[in-house]
Amino acid sequence: MEENKGMCFVIMPISDPSGYDEGHFASIYRDIFRPAIESAGYEPHRVDEDSSSGLIQAKIIENLIQAPMAVCDLSTRNPNVLFELGIRQAFDKPVVLVQEKGTERIFDINGISCLDYDPRLLYSEVLKSQDCIRRAILETESKPRYNSLIKLLKLSSAKMPEEGLSKNEMNEVMLNSIMGAVRELKKELSDVRQCYFLADKRETQDARDTAATPEERAEREAIQNKLWKTYMVTQQTLKSLPPLDEKQMKILKDAIKQAKEINQFIPTPDE
Repeated sequence: MEENKGMCFVIMPISDPSGYDEGHFASIYRDIFRPAIESAGYEPHRVDEDSSSGLIQAKIIENLIQAPMAVCDLSTRNPNVLFELGIRQAFDKPVVLVQEKGTERIFDINGISCLDYDPRLLYSEVLKSQDCIRRAILETESKPRYNSLIKLLKLSSAKMPEEGLSKNEMNEVMLNSIMGAVRELKKELSDVRQCYFLADKRETQDARDTAATPEERAEREAIQNKLWKTYMVTQQTLKSLPPLDEKQMKILKDAIKQAKEINQFIPTPDE
């Protein structure tokens, strides 16, 4: 293993989308990405590994701009992943693109290299994927033009303002984060209700549990856990807000009202 060169920020889905086994991308990170990054001399990091308090979106932006290396998994076309990749590219920071075999190439970034890995996690394929990603990281590190749309198109990279964000601008970022989380909660709530009330004739919770298929129960549990995590992120964001002006306070009160309405239906994962 080479000397530690700093953080390699991993841009990838955190939760598992429909069609993937629970814990799939956590396994990809643990078995393929982390060993490859460490063997290239970097410290792998996903945003969900950050235990400190604060606004999660701010941490993501900070890591995207400041990390000396990044690996981006395009497998599910996750909009958050693509958004974060766009920021990384705008600031002309080195990034290695990967995706699972069989994923269609994205036209807009088809001009830069993207490695395929085998998602089945067969031992021999895992070792092969680790080595390919390790070599891609080292090549990206040694060649500044490698995987850079900014340099390829001869554009100027984005720059952070020297004065940083004002308190009012930071409030706006946090409020937008809260409203986004609340909207996500409402969508998740709709999915949970659909799982809980698949048949209106099931009059009690016990009857619903008895009548539900194993697939229905597994889907309901997965959505329930995801809903709870989203709610906890919203609560953490609320606690980190600085003083607000009158307009911002009105938006916040509306968000809190909606969150409380949603919270009445959210069971904890232990229930």
